[in-house]
Amino acid sequence: MLISFSAFAGPPFLTDDLNYPLEHQFQVYLFSMTADYSGNDNLRVPATELKWGLTPDIELKFLLPYITNIDVGKSAVSGFGDMAVGLGYRFHEETEYTPGIGFIPQVTIPTADSNNGIGNGKPITQLPVWFQKSIGDWMIDTGGGYNINHQAQKSSNAFGGFLLQNQITPKLRLGGEIYYQGKQSNSRLAYTVLNLGVTYRIVPSLSLMLSAGNSIAGQQNFISYLGIRWSSSV
Repeated sequence: MLISFSAFAGPPFLTDDLNYPLEHQFQVYLFSMTADYSGNDNLRVPATELKWGLTPDIELKFLLPYITNIDVGKSAVSGFGDMAVGLGYRFHEETEYTPGIGFIPQVTIPTADSNNGIGNGKPITQLPVWFQKSIGDWMIDTGGGYNINHQAQKSSNAFGGFLLQNQITPKLRLGGEIYYQGKQSNSRLAYTVLNLGVTYRIVPSLSLMLSAGNSIAGQQNFISYLGIRWSSSV
């Protein structure tokens, strides 16, 4: 069965951010992401995400994962998953006293095979609003929204997160988040996860990113992320 992560997020976390690429510049993410429910492992290995700075306050996003589902007692199934596209619009810039605010609508397009559980079979529309505020070396990202799942056998659901990060050194950033994901189907119930992560800048254009977390409420779910980010602008 398909397990739905948020289509896009602020790697290596589930909570999204407003750190857009510079105008006419791009960022490429090559990563693996896993979710371990009781009786089911969902692997996105490899997965690719591309972000393009259309203007200083607008970014385009594209994501395509290769998915492997492993259910207890069944043969593993693999294939390219549904493609996701998004448009991030930061309509309020951060000031000394107010956070930046962005609306980031996204659509997951049913490009994958839904008969084997890799694809959803119908589009998913994601409608989130995210906030970002920096305080010295600290950065706060928070917000959430609603997933409209057009597949009748699945559930539309709410989601949201709170992420706190600290720039420990010019190359090292540590963070932690609490993230809520609502019920996705009768077998994928709501959960809240505590997730810890790190970003290490190897060179100005290349960073290593990883995180891991586990449910603290709701359905049991262990998640992990490991990836690299290449930026055309530094």
